[in-house]
Amino acid sequence: ALRVWVYLQGRSYWMDEGSLLGNIRGRAPLDFSGPLSSDQLAPPGFLAAERTVVMLLGGSPHATRLIPLACGIAALFLFRDLVARLLTRPAALVAMFLFAFGDDLVYYSNELKPYASDLAIGLLITVLSLRELSDPPSVRRRLGLAALVVASPWFSFASVFVTAGCGLVLMVNRLRSGRKDESIVLVGVAVAWSVSAFAAHRVASGLLGA
Repeated sequence: ALRVWVYLQGRSYWMDEGSLLGNIRGRAPLDFSGPLSSDQLAPPGFLAAERTVVMLLGGSPHATRLIPLACGIAALFLFRDLVARLLTRPAALVAMFLFAFGDDLVYYSNELKPYASDLAIGLLITVLSLRELSDPPSVRRRLGLAALVVASPWFSFASVFVTAGCGLVLMVNRLRSGRKDESIVLVGVAVAWSVSAFAAHRVASGLLGA
């Protein structure tokens, strides 16, 4: 409710948002042919999604901040799952309170930047990895996690660090428990993720003019 209330105020764009909007409005979703203007950079997938929204709904603050809002709200439920697994109930309630009412977390859920999507994607990777460690095996979950980590570098640069950490933990767990077949599958996913991350990096370098 707090995130939606801030969103409905529709505050004006500040300088950095306006600069990024200049690289979204009037551009085809998959137009990555040249550097972004005003020293801006955002993940290619985030840019494509925002450009699609602007094409469909226009460039108002309510339209362009719709994706960050959705990610900010999704992060609340993902964080709830995370703390319920890792903390005692009193500690989880305190953590959830701080997460829900944290000023920066509320603010960035309503800003035309990829910070809220970074948070949601990182939390989703972490939660699914924890389920892989503790829950009964699920082919559907494993396929979903594999698809998520391979696609994630295109939507969140920060997810690279989360994926690397979670992948390392899963690999150590599988090797220590003697599950070699699953370890081989993880290596295959890691290779696919590495190729995807490299390709996303090359596209992002072009957007930066590097």
